[in-house]
Amino acid sequence: MHGYPKRVSRRKRNILLGLGLVTAGAVIWLGWIVKPLIDRGFFETATPDKYVASREANLKAIRNALMLYHDSEGQFPAANGWLDAIRPRMQTNKMTAQEAETKIIRPDLAGKPGAFGYALNVAAAEKYKDDVGRTSTVLVYESIDERANASGTPDLSAGRLGITIEGKLVP
Repeated sequence: MHGYPKRVSRRKRNILLGLGLVTAGAVIWLGWIVKPLIDRGFFETATPDKYVASREANLKAIRNALMLYHDSEGQFPAANGWLDAIRPRMQTNKMTAQEAETKIIRPDLAGKPGAFGYALNVAAAEKYKDDVGRTSTVLVYESIDERANASGTPDLSAGRLGITIEGKLVP
């Protein structure tokens, strides 16, 4: 052997050229697909969204947790333990347990130990939603009773808010 490269047949050269072109095309195509995903942060690690407590947001979150409880248990929780029963349903994947806890504390009571400020309508306790009556029945409301698991008949005077079974906020 004299050290000269071996001659490659025309057929092999065409196959290698075709494979090279296909590979280059695939790389360009993948770049075209992946670049917008990178630009939008698709491959970045998710940072938890910070929950911002408000009267309305808290009532909606409590109602959603009550509806999740209702869907899994076939009725709303008992009046004397409703808040304890829905607590596990308050946290989403993107929030800390502490942020989830802010959903069950009325914003004006934040920082006051043992104060929650929401009550379950006793007319809904341990009942299937269709047995409560109208979907416009108040399910949870801001209460003057600040204890956990407070319940009673809704009193929406003095600017207090409530939320109905159907999810409508009412003054």
